Amino acid sequence: MKFFKLFALLFIFSTSLIGAELKFESYGYGKSEIYNISEENTFIHLTSKFIFTTDVGIRGEGTCKGIVEVLKGQVTSNIVCKGKEANGDINYTQFKALPNSVSAAEGTQEFTYVAGEGRWKELVGQKCIGAISQITFNAESGTYEDTYMWAGKCNIPDASYERFINYQKP
Repeated sequence: MKFFKLFALLFIFSTSLIGAELKFESYGYGKSEIYNISEENTFIHLTSKFIFTTDVGIRGEGTCKGIVEVLKGQVTSNIVCKGKEANGDINYTQFKALPNSVSAAEGTQEFTYVAGEGRWKELVGQKCIGAISQITFNAESGTYEDTYMWAGKCNIPDASYERFINYQKP
């Protein structure tokens, strides 16, 4: 059911295309600290490691760190990820939960490329959309570990897309 929700969300978002579309998939492992302040308020210090691929054959790995807050049922987040392409080029993305997020572990985010090397410079400033779905979850004494899958997409100008996919590292 979780996988269906993830792909249904991405299908809905893919109906409004502007320029070219670049798609991403990621799978990862997270270990985080949970602060249950009250029944309605939770703070999560999140760390994760992931691998990613794109629909144009680019692949790599990365790490994320940040905070997720659940305050009176509303999920907010501020997470920064550092991705490293197989060729060594690095990019940084910032993730913010969208208001329709179901929980800290499932929902949609807006993400923005804030810095990048090589081909990733083409995406700096681009606002994109993604959705995450938890696969496994284990909670013990104030921490949790999980595995997850994530999918995202960016609608970018055709010229940026062409430079992105045709980039040759000097």
